[in-house]
Amino acid sequence: MLGPHTGTRRAAVSSFRAAGKDAGSAALESVMVAVAALLFITTVIAVARLAIAGQAIQSAADEAARQASLARSASAAQEEGRQTADRLLTQDGVTCTDRLIEVDTSGFRVPVGRSADVHAEIRCEVDLSDVAVPGLPGRRTLEARATSPLDRFRLRS
Repeated sequence: MLGPHTGTRRAAVSSFRAAGKDAGSAALESVMVAVAALLFITTVIAVARLAIAGQAIQSAADEAARQASLARSASAAQEEGRQTADRLLTQDGVTCTDRLIEVDTSGFRVPVGRSADVHAEIRCEVDLSDVAVPGLPGRRTLEARATSPLDRFRLRS
């Protein structure tokens, strides 16, 4: 004869057996969530690093063009623009594996009284190998261009 608690006992045994089939799945799910979270975090870090480097490179290009436009000669403008860009990139902590800074001073050849510009272009290859994210390249080339007007009534050489 079955007692009053027999049905409850069978339910408990059967739920224990069902739980036994899923043993270890919580650990596996935790590992999968941890891997997904780690990939997300490293992707955010890589994107943030690229955004910050891009802003610093654009700022350096802007300032290089501005400083070059204040120079009195094309050769001084070239030197001033390059030095300014180098100094700002170093100051902002942007490390380029390959860096190219070009300052176009062809505006200095335009006669006084006519509009002319100085252009600065910076290309920087940013290393991302320390942020290992599958699908992202180990390096990314960032570019920035800026233009600054020359004073149309100042003597140029």
